Amino acid sequence: MNVVLYPHKPKMRIGHSNKAILKSKLIQLATGAIYDNEIHDDGTNFTVFHDAKIQKLKELVEVSTSPVLIYYNFISDLERIKSVLPDAVLLDTKSKSVKDIIKQWNDGKISVMLANPRSVGHGLNLQDGGHIIIWFSLTWFNEVYRQANQTFT
Repeated sequence: MNVVLYPHKPKMRIGHSNKAILKSKLIQLATGAIYDNEIHDDGTNFTVFHDAKIQKLKELVEVSTSPVLIYYNFISDLERIKSVLPDAVLLDTKSKSVKDIIKQWNDGKISVMLANPRSVGHGLNLQDGGHIIIWFSLTWFNEVYRQANQTFT
């Protein structure tokens, strides 16, 4: 099954074999970019449709009076967020510096932190660093959503 999601490129279609893949593509599209099957000139494998969500995210961070934790789901989200918030710190739970980053966050030394909710949901305590969570792209897994939010409370 194919769906035309590129009004400006009517011959370009996103194929999907089941409803779960379609759901994922629609979540991607809601963030403003969707993965496709080609490598672009800039080395990415996604097409940007709009920057509305990225611009609103930037506005929210700029007016925030306390540290902000931003949850993202896709690498395309991370790349686009880092392009508008270059000073944001990525919480990579596989990194050797993860304990230092968590300590800096909890000490209030990091103003914007990016994290994938599936990697921070269990066993991390991020409650002392701030109280603002922004879900750039929602997950469809209720357990991931609840666990990621509990990490913060």
